[in-house]
Amino acid sequence: MAPGAIVNLVDEVGAAATYQFEGQPMSVSVDMSVSFVSTAKVDDELEITSKLLGQKGRYSGALVLLRNKTTGEIVAEGRHSLFGRPTSKL
Repeated sequence: MAPGAIVNLVDEVGAAATYQFEGQPMSVSVDMSVSFVSTAKVDDELEITSKLLGQKGRYSGALVLLRNKTTGEIVAEGRHSLFGRPTSKL
């Protein structure tokens, strides 16, 4: 699996983990780090999990793990920080 595809998954799944309310604007990425631990081949099935690490004001962080579903081996671990825009009062 291409590293860019893994980074995109960390971005999308991390943002989804921090999303709070329907109709509110999505947060924007502030910082992201990805550790590539192992490789994933074309036919490998991956299990992707995310966990909200915490929130302080409009700043939030998430942890995303990509794991080989068959072997349980971690393929990548990503940490994603996001900042939410305030809703417009107009």
